[in-house]
Amino acid sequence: MDKKINNYQELVEKFDQLKKQDKMDLSSDEDLSIAIMNLISIEEHFFFTAMKTNNSSYFDLLNQVRSIRKEL
Repeated sequence: MDKKINNYQELVEKFDQLKKQDKMDLSSDEDLSIAIMNLISIEEHFFFTAMKTNNSSYFDLLNQVRSIRKEL
């Protein structure tokens, strides 16, 4: 059984390994696209929440999500 993936870096590594082994199905690129779109939505949510609440900690979360999205 595969080991549990604990963070996004392990997810990216696992994804890259599967690409090299050519064990990915055709929908994996679509799945990755949807994941990236969801991360963009999360970024937008954090931005608007930060602006609405005047709580700058949401900008920190936004930057963390953005760095994950850039990696993917």
